[in-house]
Amino acid sequence: MGRKKVSLSQSLEDLSSLLGIMLVSASALILEIMITRIFSATIYYHYAFVAVSVAVLGWGLGGALSHFLRKKLSWSVVATMTLCASLSIPFYLWAIILLPMSASLLIFYCILSTIPFFLGGASVSSVLQILRHQANKVYFADLTGGGLGCLLVDPLLTSLGAETGVLVLGVTMAASGLVFSLLSRKRQLMALSLVVMLSTSIIAFSNMQNGSMTIQNATDKALFQELHRNPELRHVLTKWNSFSRIDVVEGLPYPYLNQLAQIRIDAGAETDVTRWDGDTTNISILSNMSCSMLCYVPYYLVTKPENVLIIGSGGGNDVIYALIAGSSRVTAVEINPIIVNLVRGYGSRAGDVYQRDHVEVVVDDGRNFVSRSNEKFDVEFLTLVDTLAAIYAGGYALSENYLYTVEAFRQYLDHLTDRGVLAVVRFTVDIPELLSIAITAMQYQGLSYAEALRHIAIVIWQKAPGVFLSLFMVKKSPFSYSQAQLVSSQIGAMGSRYTILYLPYFHVQDSSLSSAPRPATDDRPYYFYFLAPGNASLLSLLEFATVVSAACFIVPFLRGRTRSCSSNRSVVLFAIYFTAIGMGFMFLEIPLIQEFILFLGYPTRALTVVLFSLLLSGGLGSFLSGSVRPQRQTRKAIISCSIIAVIASSYYLLLRPVLAALLPQEATVRMVAAIFLIMPLGFFMGIPFPTGIALVSSNSEVSIPWLWVINGSMSVMGSVLATAIGIFQGLSYAIIMSVVFYALALVCVARVRVTVPDQN
Repeated sequence: MGRKKVSLSQSLEDLSSLLGIMLVSASALILEIMITRIFSATIYYHYAFVAVSVAVLGWGLGGALSHFLRKKLSWSVVATMTLCASLSIPFYLWAIILLPMSASLLIFYCILSTIPFFLGGASVSSVLQILRHQANKVYFADLTGGGLGCLLVDPLLTSLGAETGVLVLGVTMAASGLVFSLLSRKRQLMALSLVVMLSTSIIAFSNMQNGSMTIQNATDKALFQELHRNPELRHVLTKWNSFSRIDVVEGLPYPYLNQLAQIRIDAGAETDVTRWDGDTTNISILSNMSCSMLCYVPYYLVTKPENVLIIGSGGGNDVIYALIAGSSRVTAVEINPIIVNLVRGYGSRAGDVYQRDHVEVVVDDGRNFVSRSNEKFDVEFLTLVDTLAAIYAGGYALSENYLYTVEAFRQYLDHLTDRGVLAVVRFTVDIPELLSIAITAMQYQGLSYAEALRHIAIVIWQKAPGVFLSLFMVKKSPFSYSQAQLVSSQIGAMGSRYTILYLPYFHVQDSSLSSAPRPATDDRPYYFYFLAPGNASLLSLLEFATVVSAACFIVPFLRGRTRSCSSNRSVVLFAIYFTAIGMGFMFLEIPLIQEFILFLGYPTRALTVVLFSLLLSGGLGSFLSGSVRPQRQTRKAIISCSIIAVIASSYYLLLRPVLAALLPQEATVRMVAAIFLIMPLGFFMGIPFPTGIALVSSNSEVSIPWLWVINGSMSVMGSVLATAIGIFQGLSYAIIMSVVFYALALVCVARVRVTVPDQN
């Protein structure tokens, strides 16, 4: 009977430790995503990528603290680390709100962002050291907690907003601290845990009620600049979802008389709601709308269009243009449901633009909609459809979309009627890239460069001093002389602020047309990378990650090293092994998330499905890997790395054709298919890490927290390099590199000679 009680007690202790790890991991993953949302809404979208990488790096570097304390590690130490992580979360939010958020203070924000992840990573790596013979279960809890956390991000952001959502994570982190304090059996620590949990709960609840800790100033973002310049403006709404912060401002006295409200996405990009009585015969309203007459030009070429497609319909202005032009049917595709509901809420004041009989509103990603549609359109319109925001996970893995690629333009052209026009409104800096994309797309249809140019017209509008927008038009058929003459005369009548950059037969001399860059493709969907100041941030992060990653290798040679660390051949092989699996994991995760955006429709849905599938199946693989006898760990590592390489190779060859074949299916079917496609890979990706820990667990000279540091730092390095390769070479090349890294891991583990004692 005594042995059964001991066994039951041990089982409860094991379950408690796993619960604590799951809470820490879930809290950390949600916090990471929340920070990307905050960075995107207060600085710029590409800095969200920095936030993600710094968070992952802090998580990995937490192992350095565990390494130095590994001789003193206990459940009391773990509980203390976790409680410190809990308290650091509200402190972090308070500190970044205290000063106006700006790119000039980026290093300050990055250092602060590292603190909670550093402490959380130290907690998990300490548990891994304490339970080194149960590494598979610890890693299972770590991955599963992160996977479940993916499912909670959207509900938290939607219901509470980013700021209060962050504060709630202080409570969940404190709950994990309470679990670890119970394992320590120290009453004072238990009492302290309850105090921390109560304190963080009060802070979160108070912020939910009065919003005392909310972002109210970000000097780099247009929303806050506008509010500062015009104190009389009414900031009527702030609402978050998993891929945007939406703000509504009313009472703008300029520059458009008919502007009912201004909607800001992530405090930057804007879309206007126009005050309109619904009269489609009143063409004079066009002169007082935000895009002026520029967006009406395509309708001089296609009079009374039967079917118009608006991608990124926003506040509804493009729908109004189409209705005034006499369109009998308008399909408005808008990815953000918050914006659609806001416009509908203005009702008759906005002409019921989204409730009219001839208007069909579709909440979906524009490219995904076109890929699944069988319709033909007379006009297809994309007006400043950006993703200059960190979508859900932030960073380049999700910040670019598939609207501006060669394959996208080929589909747009295929969905045009014979008289159809594709119209894209963007800034003038975009013209060379758009030209390269459009001409390449038409060359796939058999046209020469010179023939393709006969289908294109480019008009420039000076919206404000120093601010120029371009209307880039591509016709299904070549411009006739009469059509070009019509455009020329209409632009001439619109005033001196409108000029023609390129038009067949009339305006054909411009140096910018001969310097077209390499076009964005579905394999390289980073259209905005060369248009936004993200280049420097990526390079700086790569340099930083390289320095830190190199430093991680010398950790054992600092305090706590042993003589054998510098001479033991197995230590070097293990270091390379954990480097390879850390890099390999990210070289698969980053491309997979990007690849599934088009297939699943929403970037948020892609991230949720991919990360949830990878982490949950990886956790299952880790858990079940412990069933193999310890003497066969090396063989298990070799087999798992081999299978990962084979699956990754099959993705490289077959994934896109399979996704293309399944694309017409309903959203639910596509999500289920994605899960089934990803989970086999995730299952085997969850095995190499705990197997490696099991192999070194009998060698007291090798620090497990040190290996945690290496794996974490290399995950950051892997994400940066995978992104860089995706930008400059293509996502498929990143997948190929993952095969190389897992092959390297296979070679290293095959050469390791570690005797694992029989625990039976």
